[in-house]
Amino acid sequence: MAKNDYRFIDKDPVIDVIRSEMQRYGNLSHAQLQKVSYESGVSVSTIHSWLFGETRRPWSLSTRFVLEALGVQVKYVREDGTSIRQPEPKLISKAEQEKILKAERERERAHKNSKRGE
Repeated sequence: MAKNDYRFIDKDPVIDVIRSEMQRYGNLSHAQLQKVSYESGVSVSTIHSWLFGETRRPWSLSTRFVLEALGVQVKYVREDGTSIRQPEPKLISKAEQEKILKAERERERAHKNSKRGE
């Protein structure tokens, strides 16, 4: 086992960080989960499963979105303390997200209809 190897017993420690940050701004009510879900783009059921369910190892990108929605800046730091520079993510509006999702659903529908016609 490497010197920096960490094996969690129950759940990934990032879940505890998320829980602590959510508790700083109130309780863990369904309304708060909905707010964080809306701001992060991660579903309420996913966040609920992290905090109260059986999820042991959540997806890194999803946890990052939730932490950023809670105002936590995620940084990667080398052993010597220097930060690894990351490109700023390209953010799109909710309207643009909906437009992309709608187009994707229409493509899927068209694909299903073309398969039925074969």
